[in-house]
Amino acid sequence: MGGGTVINSILGLSFYVLAARIMGPSIFGEFMFYINLAILFAEIGDWGMLSGLVKFSQGGSSLSQYFPAVLFSRMIVCSGFLIIGVIMGNLFSQNFFQMWVISISLMFINLVTYSFLARKDYHYFILTNIAGNLARVGIAWIFFVKVISQVTLWLNLYAGVNLVFFTVSFLFLVRIHKDRLIHKERLALSIKDLLSFSRWVGGSFGIASLLSKIDVPFIFWLTNSSVAGIYASAQRLISIVPIISSSLDNVFAPKLASLKQAE
Repeated sequence: MGGGTVINSILGLSFYVLAARIMGPSIFGEFMFYINLAILFAEIGDWGMLSGLVKFSQGGSSLSQYFPAVLFSRMIVCSGFLIIGVIMGNLFSQNFFQMWVISISLMFINLVTYSFLARKDYHYFILTNIAGNLARVGIAWIFFVKVISQVTLWLNLYAGVNLVFFTVSFLFLVRIHKDRLIHKERLALSIKDLLSFSRWVGGSFGIASLLSKIDVPFIFWLTNSSVAGIYASAQRLISIVPIISSSLDNVFAPKLASLKQAE
């Protein structure tokens, strides 16, 4: 898990480095304005449902019971996102529509990856994330070589890779899950269980997500896109440090604890 997390972080950072290099501070600031908002809305729209999926699935044995409930709730939320995106795209800019599409794609991607976690298939969880990030970096490199810097095209790249990644990983999940993945039985009860659990978890996660993702849009609104781009670049560059530190803790902490017990 630790090594895979580091690889994913490096691939994610590589994508943003390529984007920043080809766009420059001003365009990159605008791009990150949309990306941060997309991630923020995706995390708030989840409202702790994925944590409930992992909790109640009991290592995957009950995944078929709770997966449809989370999928159903996501379809409702994402329908609202799509309507808002169409309205904002017509009123303001097509980029706002792409932003909401990215939010929708992230919500469905997270559903599949957290389903792997619920099954305790940690290697599949890591490998699917690496595959998605690798595909995103590969296409970003093509954009970099071709000197494509338009925000709309980069947003299309982000959303398109996400949707393809979700489709492939979902089909893979259906293939490896021995039981039928979607059951309509006890759907209402499953939704009730998840809502009861996620009521407080979702609120706390929503506040945490707001505080961690609103900085770039706030700077973009208060100053200009160039300042936001410089800030977002610096933020992305240092973000890998705590991730590597946390991964090393996950690797070495159990070994150090076992040494203490041996004494």
